[in-house]
Amino acid sequence: MERLSRSILLLTSFACIVVTQSLVSPTENDNSRCGNDLVQYIADQVFTKLKPKFLSLEGKYKNLEREVNLLKQQMQVQQNRKDLRCESGSVGQHKNPAPSWPYTTKVTFQSPFEQAPTVTFGFYLLDNGWDKNLRVNTDVSGVTTTGFQISINPWADTVLYGARIRWMACGK
Repeated sequence: MERLSRSILLLTSFACIVVTQSLVSPTENDNSRCGNDLVQYIADQVFTKLKPKFLSLEGKYKNLEREVNLLKQQMQVQQNRKDLRCESGSVGQHKNPAPSWPYTTKVTFQSPFEQAPTVTFGFYLLDNGWDKNLRVNTDVSGVTTTGFQISINPWADTVLYGARIRWMACGK
């Protein structure tokens, strides 16, 4: 690009010298026409060789302009968005001898959400009797802006010494 700029500057300087000389001694002889023809020829050559590069640069500039506008729009959307937040915790019990089941508890959020959040959960502890089948049902219900209810319930002949769940609530 620097080489191109130098070439343009050199050709422009040359053209200015030729034009200045024809203005200083304006005659209608062949010499002044030749100078003007030379300037026109040089200008045509520069334009012909540089036109594709200028068009390419113009296209790149327009693409960059579109990308910048898209990024500005995305930034505006992010700035106007109410931030999501998450809360998490754990619930459950673990005792020996085996505690009574089902286990049901109410979870209250530290601060209310604007809308009922999405609650996800999973076991991080299951301790059962080795000689029995493991059958456990969990349920999250009654999700509101202030909390939810969770229950852990083994069934059939399951001997459950412990079950603990980690949960996460995310929303506005």
